[in-house]
Amino acid sequence: MVKPNTSANGLPQELVILAGVLIALGAIALGQTLYSFFAGDARNINFMILFLAAGYGLMKQRAYWRLFTMTISVFVLIFKLAPLLIALISWSKPYPQGLPVGSQILFWVVTIAAIGVSGWSLFVLQKPSIVRLFQR
Repeated sequence: MVKPNTSANGLPQELVILAGVLIALGAIALGQTLYSFFAGDARNINFMILFLAAGYGLMKQRAYWRLFTMTISVFVLIFKLAPLLIALISWSKPYPQGLPVGSQILFWVVTIAAIGVSGWSLFVLQKPSIVRLFQR
């Protein structure tokens, strides 16, 4: 019988969802990289491809991928919150003047989503029940 908050493989649902989000972001990055290699003039590698391995590593309960995910989450929080705080202190907009309204909306959606997902991933990965899974 499966516990209410666990998936079919016995992992907590939060961990499986987080791993799924990382794998989805890694797949998007892989698609962007392949597109740049085959369709574009520039050859750009999106290092978010590592999220594929991080998601898989979380599913396999590898401690170093938990640490990697937590480190990346902290960096995202810092680099998303810092411009907002600086803009608040200097009473200016955190994006360039004259930016179209659609781009301003996209800026806020991406910023809020990145802060939310990063904060949530730190919350999930620091829960005692999750930490115990990675201590072997």
